[in-house]
Amino acid sequence: MKRIGIMGGTFNPIHYGHLLMAERAYEQMNLDIVWFMPNHVPAYKKLDETVGPEDRIAMVQAAIGQNPHFAVNTMEVRRGGSTYTADTLEILKRQMPDAEFFFIMGTDSLFQFGQWKEPEKIARYATLLIAARDTKVTPEQIMEQSYRLYHQYGATILHLHYPMMVLSSSDIRERVREGMSIRYMVPPGVETYICDHQLYKAAGKDEPPSYCTDQTAGKDEPPAHCADRTAGYDTQKYRIQLESMLSGARMEHTLGVEYTAAALAMRYGADLGQASLAGLLHDCAKPLSAEEKLSLAERSGIPVSSAERQNPELLHAKLGVELAKARFGVEDDAVLQAIRWHTTGRPAMTLLDKIVYIADYIEPSRTKADRLPQLRALAFRDLDECLFLILEQTVQYLESTDQVIDPITGETYEYYRDRRMKD
Repeated sequence: MKRIGIMGGTFNPIHYGHLLMAERAYEQMNLDIVWFMPNHVPAYKKLDETVGPEDRIAMVQAAIGQNPHFAVNTMEVRRGGSTYTADTLEILKRQMPDAEFFFIMGTDSLFQFGQWKEPEKIARYATLLIAARDTKVTPEQIMEQSYRLYHQYGATILHLHYPMMVLSSSDIRERVREGMSIRYMVPPGVETYICDHQLYKAAGKDEPPSYCTDQTAGKDEPPAHCADRTAGYDTQKYRIQLESMLSGARMEHTLGVEYTAAALAMRYGADLGQASLAGLLHDCAKPLSAEEKLSLAERSGIPVSSAERQNPELLHAKLGVELAKARFGVEDDAVLQAIRWHTTGRPAMTLLDKIVYIADYIEPSRTKADRLPQLRALAFRDLDECLFLILEQTVQYLESTDQVIDPITGETYEYYRDRRMKD
C-alpha cells in the first residue's frame, strides 16, 4: 500500500515552514512521497491577495527542486474554480483505492476543521497529520481539539514533531510590498521568481520592489539576481568534453539545441546564459549505457519506474541533472530544472523550461517530426501556442504507435489544453 502525504493550500508564496512540515511528515510517517497540491481558487481566502495558479505552481516547483520524495500535483488547478479537500480526497481514493493518504496541516487548520466542507468525508479518506505552528495555542488545547474531532467525525489524528516556525505567507507578501528582504524565509529560487515576476508589489508601483535592487550606493553593475547567473561556467570547455562523449549526430543535435535555445531566449527576454547552458547539457546523460543509467539512478536515490527499468533511456533527463551537477559543476536550479523536464514537459513550465523543451524539438538537425517549418516559425511568434502544438503532436504520435505515454507528459498536455480552451 502506497503511503502518500498531501500538502494542500494556496502557497502564496510557499516558504520554509511548508517545506519543513512536509519533510518531517515524510520522515516520521514513513511516507513514499509528499504531494504539494496548490488549489485553483482558495475557498476561504481573499482573491485579491492571491497570485494566479501558474505563478504559485512555478514557485512550488522552484522550492522543492530536486527533492526526490516531493512532487507537485496540479489536479485542483486543473479542476478549476473553488476546490475542496473532501472532493479531492474522494477523487483520489477512487483513482487509487489501495493508497493510504495523509493530509498534512497546521494547528490553525485543526481548529478550523469543523468549518470545512464535509469534514467527516475528509476523516474517512485520510489520516490528519498535525504540525504545531501557532504559538498562541497550548499543547493541551491541541489535544482537546484532536479528541473532539475524533469523537465528532471519527478523525484519525497524528501529531508531528515539528520545531515551531513563525512564518506566514501573508507576512512574506507584506514584506515584499514594503520593499523588505524575504531572504531566509523562502528558498532562493522562490525569492528570485518573486523578484523576476514582480509579484506582490504595492499597487500603482511599476518598478520592482526595493529589495530586488542593489541598495549599495555607487555600484554601477546590476543587482546580483539580475546578473548572468551562468557567468562562472566555461561553456567552451563543456563543448570539448561533450564532443568526447557524444556521437557526431548527437553532438550536432546538442549544439543545435544550444543555439536555438539562445535565440529563443533573446526573442522572449529570458536569461541568455541559462538557456545556452541548459541547451548544451540537456542530453549529457545520453551516452551512458543502460546498466550505467540504472546504477547512477540507484546511487542518486532516483526512483525508477517499471517502464524506466525496461527502457533505461527514459531516465536520461533525470540523470542529466545529476551529471550536470557532478561532472560540469552546475548549481543553477533553473538550468537543472530545464534539463530535467526537457523530454516530458511539466504543468506550469517556466519560460526557461518552455524554451529548452521547444528548442529540443525544433532545432535545425531535426527532420522527422511533422510540420517542423510551421513550428519553427511559430516558436518566434507565439511560444505558448508552439508549446501546445508540440505537446499535442507528441501525444498523438505516441497514441498512434501504441507507445506508453509518460504520465507527466499526459498531465502537461492536459494542463496546457485546458488553459488554451479557457483563453
